[in-house]
Amino acid sequence: MTVGAQDESAPLLPGKITWYNWRFLDRLEKVYKRNTGFLLIAAAQLGFSASDVCVQELNRLDHPVPTLQLIVLRMTITYVCCLMTMLWAGIPEPFRGPEGTRTMLVFRGLCGFVGILGVYYSLKYLSLSEATVLTFLTPFTTTISSAIFLGETVTVGYLVAGLLNIFGVICIAQPVLLFGKSPAEGTEDPEFRLLAVGMSLLGVMGSTGAFTAIRAIGFRAHALHSSASYSLQCVIAASIGMVVTGTPIVIPTQLKWGILFAILVLTGFVGQVFLVMGFQRETAGRGTTALYTQIVFATIIERIFFDYTPNTWSAIGITVIMLAAIYVAVRVIEISHCCCTTNTSADVEASGES
Repeated sequence: MTVGAQDESAPLLPGKITWYNWRFLDRLEKVYKRNTGFLLIAAAQLGFSASDVCVQELNRLDHPVPTLQLIVLRMTITYVCCLMTMLWAGIPEPFRGPEGTRTMLVFRGLCGFVGILGVYYSLKYLSLSEATVLTFLTPFTTTISSAIFLGETVTVGYLVAGLLNIFGVICIAQPVLLFGKSPAEGTEDPEFRLLAVGMSLLGVMGSTGAFTAIRAIGFRAHALHSSASYSLQCVIAASIGMVVTGTPIVIPTQLKWGILFAILVLTGFVGQVFLVMGFQRETAGRGTTALYTQIVFATIIERIFFDYTPNTWSAIGITVIMLAAIYVAVRVIEISHCCCTTNTSADVEASGES
């Protein structure tokens, strides 16, 4: 497609453009450029919230599709879309990924499968806001993982935040031993609720590995390489899981199922690509902060579609985990800023000495 030359003096927007309009647009563009990664991750959270709603609705239909089968169906389509997009765009090595990143891409995919399995299963027995906020344990576990594998610093504050996270999880899980019969809505048996929380925590560990792998890969691989590997590993692992567990194949016949599944695939694919692109462009601290926007989207969507309000203990748990997670993110940002300031001062001193 050929685009003709444009007159540089022609206004980009119709109507009268004054000097302060241009100044505002210029500032807006600068803000956008500085926060591109943050905005991409926040947009991904909106997509994930929408896909989680679809999963919850699919589980409420008569004869619901098993979780593993749902993962196979969704990720098969996502993998094909990733391959077609890479082939159309001429991205090198669409099937295996760039050399030097292939092992890490496989690891990222397997960890991503564990993460999505935990989320999908927990949505059967937990509310959307509860299942979402449990994923906010990921910043703490990612901090620990980064300290072990990437040599980053862990402070006493992080450890205290981890203990607060554990308290928040107990408030949301509401085990019978401590709380008696669970008053949570939509949960027939407290044991299922506790199992759902356990699966969600397993998903947190998977997401931790996936985020660590994405940061380690960086720009060495395209975002679609990461999404394609993630989708392929999910299809393989979920298929093996169906065979091992003897999960029956359910053939959906309802039109509502097809509509919800189409929305699930679209929002999940867009969200996954935006997430990888955002973490490629954003620092760990600010990127993690953008993850917390999902609880806002989840709460609004849940209130609109399900008219659900968490009970008192769940609200306390959600608040505690949110505060602890935000503290971890803010501390990472402060440490990164101090390191940048120190490096800049050192460079200035070195320049002065030379």
